Parts: sequence; structure tokens; C-alpha cells
Amino acid sequence: MFFAERLSLGHVLLLEKDASRFIEALLDTGLVQIEDTYELLDIPVPKKFDFKNELTRLDLLESRMEALCRILDIDVNLLSEGDWYEFVKDISLEPTELSKNIGGDIDRVEKDVTEVISLIEKRKEFIFNANQISWFLSILVHSGLQYLYELNKDLLSFWVGSIPRTNLVGLYEALRDVPAVIEYANASRDRVMIFLASIPRYSERIAPALKAGGFLEVDISGLDLHEPLSVLLENLEFAIWEAREEIADLTAVLNKKRDVFFELLAKLYKLLMLERRIVNAMSMCSGSSYFVVVNIWVKERDRAKVEEVLNQRLDSVVEFDWVSPEELDIEPENIPASFNVSGIWDSFFRLVETYGYPAFNEVNPLLVFTIGSIIMYGFMFADVGHGLVLFLLGVLARKRNKVFSDILSSVGISSIIWGLIFGSVFGREDIIRPLWVAPLSAPLRPMILSVVVGAIYLSIGMLFFIINKVKNKNYFEAVFGEWGVGTLMLYCSVFLMAIFRHSYPLLLFMFFSALGIMVYGILRELRHKEISEVLFTPIEIFISMFANTVSFVRLAAFAVNHAALMIVVFVLADMLKGLGLSGILLFLGNVFVIVLEAVLVMIQTLRLQYYEFFSKFYTGNGRKFIPLRW
Repeated sequence: MFFAERLSLGHVLLLEKDASRFIEALLDTGLVQIEDTYELLDIPVPKKFDFKNELTRLDLLESRMEALCRILDIDVNLLSEGDWYEFVKDISLEPTELSKNIGGDIDRVEKDVTEVISLIEKRKEFIFNANQISWFLSILVHSGLQYLYELNKDLLSFWVGSIPRTNLVGLYEALRDVPAVIEYANASRDRVMIFLASIPRYSERIAPALKAGGFLEVDISGLDLHEPLSVLLENLEFAIWEAREEIADLTAVLNKKRDVFFELLAKLYKLLMLERRIVNAMSMCSGSSYFVVVNIWVKERDRAKVEEVLNQRLDSVVEFDWVSPEELDIEPENIPASFNVSGIWDSFFRLVETYGYPAFNEVNPLLVFTIGSIIMYGFMFADVGHGLVLFLLGVLARKRNKVFSDILSSVGISSIIWGLIFGSVFGREDIIRPLWVAPLSAPLRPMILSVVVGAIYLSIGMLFFIINKVKNKNYFEAVFGEWGVGTLMLYCSVFLMAIFRHSYPLLLFMFFSALGIMVYGILRELRHKEISEVLFTPIEIFISMFANTVSFVRLAAFAVNHAALMIVVFVLADMLKGLGLSGILLFLGNVFVIVLEAVLVMIQTLRLQYYEFFSKFYTGNGRKFIPLRW
């Protein structure tokens, strides 16, 4: 768990005609990661297989599927749920074949869905236009301009449409000297419907003014005004109602199609993702018309099994050679890293990954991170009752989110234990007797303990720094580096002398030895760096050590803060006792404190881990080992 599993890089040479079978064999093992970066065989490789066109086709198919999901209101993430292996039989190792089949299925779904969408859009367009005409007729009715329009259709010019509400005043100003009739009615929150009539010879002045005002014309050429306007309005309203009913029916049809097509889309999505994985793997192979060269990463413990599978499935493997990472002239962070974690460790590993994935050549902080996070969270959120609530919430969340459940349950148990130590139950410190001390009655003792926890934690961080440097054979940095042996000895000696308040000979020896190491390191560095830069480094180290140690006082501060918050809740509850609201306020107050502190304490825990602890040794620039599998 502390270090990445041992990997080997295998060089494989096979006939070009067996490339598809080779990829299929790797998928079946699920133990191999194909390498695309290094050319480590002294064999001339004329070309690299080009699958750019196929990858482009797969990208296009994925975009079309996402568009279908938006139309059908389907969450794309839901398509990836369920068993993937049942679709393996449909996978084609000839890249272009599967994309053609998937494309054909998507074509059929698109055609079926598009027809319904087209009908819905046409009905919506009809409703929009009908509403525009309805507003126009309403203007004629309410303004008394019906007969002006009916009797002078051939003598006057008319404009019917809408403009932004903010442009209405400007339109009146622009046409102030033009003999015209302008009436308007509210069409929406932002636009107004207008009816404008004028003499034809003023059209050249009216048209630019309307255009400048953002005028959108409504086509009323097919409107028959021989019938009474009231009848026309009734007919339009009925037609709009019918169109809305049709839209409702078509939407119901679309919902049924969503249920029908969901399984097909889920299958197509899984096939698409699998095919992309295969094509990406095949694009990493190099070769000619006769042979293929592939470099593969395999865990050392799986090497024999991979060799056995390849030898059974392929007769054309003519070269198979293993190289250890140490033999490769590459940067360590370019070597894939795999860590054997499971259960609750895997849940906390997700939090480690948010900072960065551990590199192949550095210590994985997972063990210390997990134990430290659980302890620190419970310390700051020490309450038997509130911890029990967190634990139960974690148990209830088990089916929905295992990672969240593991983390919440574990910190809930820690909060219960620390609640017993501090004697706090739902903020009350008079229900049970503390196993150690109540934070409010003696805050200094928890503060001292929090500083001790911080000192231990920081010392482990420096120790990991030394181990990382030794693993990389950087022995000078391990001893004289910023957080090397000299800094660790100095930190431990000063801290122990402060705790014991006595300068024991061994501690004095550690202190002066550490100073000697640091001075020697400074003198060495002066040969290569500016004196100001070299001298500033130890000052920065001293300040950082002090600040990082004091930062852990927040453990005790939040424990005291928790008790103080609950006292406020109890005081408010007592004030409302006469109104009969005391119980309600106690319940709401506890809920508020649980939600608020649960989040704040998590933030503070991660802050201490990421900033104080990880900054001493952890880069998190590793490359995850991701084997090719179905």
C-alpha cells in the first residue's frame, strides 16, 4: 500500500494479420496497458497505424448520441450503468465495421425521433403565428380600427408585427412628422405588438424606422376579414387549443419512445465506448505490412499469466522480452503506477486522487492519510450524538454511494469515540462523564494534544520526503534537502525539548548535529546558487515548521467551537420555553450544527492533509495504470 506494485514493460513482435487477435487477447486478460510513448526496440518500424479517421467517426457518433439524449431527456451517465460484458459478443475488432453498425442504429432512432420532433416544432410555430394574428385582431377590435383596415386595404399601406418594448418610444419619435396611425398591445414581457397604417408615399421613411426599432413582421396575407372579428378570434383560439393538445399527445409519444429506445441507446453507448478503447489501443501499435511492434505494461505478478494467454492465442509472437522500469531511460512519473487498495482504503484513496495520483517512485500517503483524516475529523467533531447521526447517514447511503458511505461512517465512529473522550452528547457535557477532559472546562489540554498530533504528522511527512529521495537515489537531497534528515532532526529535537522542558544530552546532540548538517548543506549550495537565495531557505524552513505546527491547533479550536455553538442553541431554546418552541428549536439547532460543522470540519481536515502534510513530500503527478479490458 505504501509503494506502487512492481511493473514490467514487455516488447512484443507479431505478424500484422494477427493484430486484431492480439488486442482481443489483451482485452480478455484485462491485465495489460498498451504503451504509446516509448520506442524501445532496435527494430526499424516503417510506420504507425493511423486510426484518426475512425476516431473522428466515433466522436461524431458520440455527439449524435448526446444530441438524442438531450431530445429524449436522458442522462448520458445513466447509459453507462449496468453490465458491460454482455455486449462483448457484438464488438468488432475491425474498427470500421462496428462504427457502421452503430451509425445505422443511430440513423433509425434519429429518423423515428426526428419525425415526432418536427411535428412538435411545426405545431409550436403555428401557435406562435396564430398568437401574433390574434394580437393583431385584438388591436383592431379594441382601437376601433377594424373598418379603417377593411375599407382601405388597397389605398393605405399597413405594417403588422412586434418590436422590443424599449424601442416603442423611439419609434413614435422617428415617425412624429409622418401621417400615420399607430396602435400597440402587449405581446410578451419584452415585446409589444403594433399595427401601423399610413399613406404609401411615406413607406420609404417608415420602413427604415421600423427596421431600426427591431421590427418583426407578421404575415397576415391569408387573413379573411369578411367574417366578424369575434368569430375569427374564436376560430384562432380553438386552433391554438387543438395545436396544444396535439403537442401534448406528441410529447407523450416521445416519452414512450424514450422508454423504448433507452436500452438500445445504452447498448450503443457501451459499444461505442468499448470500440473507442479498442481503436485507441490499436493506434498505439507500430509496424509495417508484415509485422507489428507493441510495448505493454504488466504487473510482475501477472506476467506469467499474460505470457501464457498470448502464447496460447497467438502462434505469431516471434519476440517477447521484459524490461524492468529501472532499466528504462525515462522519467519516473511516466511509468504507470498501480496500488492494491480495496474497501474503505479505496474510498479514501479517491480523496488522495483529488490532490494528485501517486507517482511510481514516491510513497503513497493513503495509510497515514486515512487514519489521520478519521482521527482529526473526530477530534474536531467530538460528539457522541452527532457522530451517531453521521454513522447512520453513512449506513443509509451505502446502496447509493459506497465511497461517501465509507467516509461518513468511519468519521462518524471517530466522532463517537472522541465524544466519549470529551464527554459530549448532542452538545451536552453533563450527561456522561468524559474519559479524559471536557474542552470548555480545560481547553489548554486539547490544544497541547493537537500540537502533539501535528508534530507527529509533520515528522511523518519529512520521513516520507527522505524515503522518496532515497528511492530516487538522490541522497544529497535526502540528507540536506528542505525537509531532509537535517530538518527532521532539528524539528524533533526542538519540539521534544519544548515538551519535556529539559535539554537532555541526546536531544542537544540531535540539535547541534542537525545544525551542522544544515550549515554544510548551505555551504554546498553556495557553489551553485545566489547567497540571498541560499540563506533565505533555512529562514523559510523555520517559519514554515512553526506555522505548520501551530496550524494544528485548529483541532482543539473546532472541538471548543462545537461545544460553544451548542451552548448557544441551549440558551435560545430556554428563551423560547415559555412559547412551547423549545423542543423544535433544539431539534433545528442540532440539525444546523451537524450540517454546518460536518462540512467545515471536512474542509479543515483536507486542508491540514493537503497543505501541511502533502506539501512536505507528495507531488501527485503520477500516471495511473489502466489496463485494457472489456
